[in-house]
Amino acid sequence: MHSIFLDGGIGDVFALESAWTEEERRSLERIYWRGRSHPVLIPLFRQSKRYGHVKHYVVDTLNLPNGVDQWTIFHRFHEIGSRPFSRCSFLDESVEVNFSLPENYLLIQHQTPANLPTHREERDLQAGEWGRLVERLEEEDRVGVVVNTPDADRPPQHPRVIDLIGQTSLQQSIALLARAGGYWGIASSLCVLASQIFTPEQMWVKGVEDWLWMHRYIYFRPHTTFPYLYRDLRDSTPWTIDKDMKTVEFKVMRYAGGNLVMPGSVVQLSPTDADAFVKSGQARYYDPVNDLAKDLYERAPANQPLREATVRKAPRKATRNRKGDK
Repeated sequence: MHSIFLDGGIGDVFALESAWTEEERRSLERIYWRGRSHPVLIPLFRQSKRYGHVKHYVVDTLNLPNGVDQWTIFHRFHEIGSRPFSRCSFLDESVEVNFSLPENYLLIQHQTPANLPTHREERDLQAGEWGRLVERLEEEDRVGVVVNTPDADRPPQHPRVIDLIGQTSLQQSIALLARAGGYWGIASSLCVLASQIFTPEQMWVKGVEDWLWMHRYIYFRPHTTFPYLYRDLRDSTPWTIDKDMKTVEFKVMRYAGGNLVMPGSVVQLSPTDADAFVKSGQARYYDPVNDLAKDLYERAPANQPLREATVRKAPRKATRNRKGDK
């Protein structure tokens, strides 16, 4: 795996990297990027001891040079279950973070500013959810540390909420996550990493998208149960599997259950619909532990002149947050 193509969100890339073998990680030399996340991810890779030598190229086409392996969610999600799980490399970086924080704090990500405004209302924590979160912090005698990009909305002012928005790079936010006692917040990039270091009891997550639910066994590896996943943090019960439905994994792109599903999507359907898709060979009954799906895609080779990527500098180094000192 000397050259790969990556396209997707930050959390998508974290989930994909967690499926790479040690040999694949060591052999990586070039990454070709497309999508909105590369300005953040390229600095993260360059700052990494493991990937600091890798060269990066930004492309706006799928016509890639020969020998480039496709590593997008559409090309690889369906095979991740059959690959050994390996904790994401970025969790193991040694990063200096100069904040004085209480022990056993909870890391909180409350927004994804990169989303479109119409989509953010669904995914972001709303005022009522913040109210419930603060209430729970008080009930459990905990402190929440909020990290995000500078353009994120400020959290409510409260003695149990420490606001570090705009004061950390992504690398430093990951380091804070690794030192935390749990994760509360939205199903976004840091949540993918949180599932790799915390037990389900240490997490409380808002996730509203059908895509997330279909691929929960990928985004939340190595968990196989998800009692922490709620559509709204004010809900009294988490998402559950309907016992009257059957769970299948699709091998091809199809409309099912009212949604366009991609290869690798895990969907709950009525027994009649599920049996029909399985019988036709378009899906298989889903086993969350042992994914045996075949690779359904082939890369279309082509030649294209490329230049090494130039991106903006990583966010400024964090400074001590006087408000949060203990």
